[in-house]
Amino acid sequence: MSNLEFIADKYLDLDAQIKLLEKERAGVKEVILGLDVEYLAGRERAINVVESIRLSLKTKAVQEEMGKEWWDERCGATLSTSLRICKKEL
Repeated sequence: MSNLEFIADKYLDLDAQIKLLEKERAGVKEVILGLDVEYLAGRERAINVVESIRLSLKTKAVQEEMGKEWWDERCGATLSTSLRICKKEL
């Protein structure tokens, strides 16, 4: 196994583990929320159950109402790089 294959496999293994952990965490979160408590203490740390309001901007409506030029003048773009998992090329 080459070093590059090792790095790729390590990333893919971690990705799979994270997905399983996120699924498990979602199940435990559902249980906690079903307890109807505001505070839950563990051995070393605790959990505060907090409600919040998430605001979102309806970008399509703003673009239509204010116009494309207004929108473009107030928007910025940032380059980001991501890793996408795909089938191995043969």
